[in-house]
Amino acid sequence: MERAIAAFNRGDWPDAEKSCRSVLAAHADYLDALHLLGAVAVQTGRPLEAAELLARAAAIKPADVEIHNTQSLIVTMSFARKLLSAAPQADGLRLFGPADAPVAMVRGRHRVRLLVQSPREFDLSGYVRFWLTEGPRTKGNLRVQVDIDPMSFY
Repeated sequence: MERAIAAFNRGDWPDAEKSCRSVLAAHADYLDALHLLGAVAVQTGRPLEAAELLARAAAIKPADVEIHNTQSLIVTMSFARKLLSAAPQADGLRLFGPADAPVAMVRGRHRVRLLVQSPREFDLSGYVRFWLTEGPRTKGNLRVQVDIDPMSFY
């Protein structure tokens, strides 16, 4: 597990996954390996696999706050990907994300960000308003908050 944790901490998802799978081959219900492999699946865009792994981990230790935090992150990242895929295309517009926000959790809520790069003359406020009106709806306690912050990418 030490190798898996070290690989995860340096962002080496393939090595972290390989190490976790080795542990799980020997001990199918090893809590830390299930949890870490679920986190790797989140980071590599496999939310269904992550949900399955984390459900197995939560069944072993239902009161584990970290497991529930990771499950919450899956919901947040999945919605952000769905929202990004629903973004209308426009000339000169570039979309990035989802990515962890610089402060990834505030008051127990995960934060991710989607970045939109547009030309100066583009009506970004109108675009975002239309995107959120026509895009997927949030469910449960998930919410979308918009911050239009002009900054130069050039």
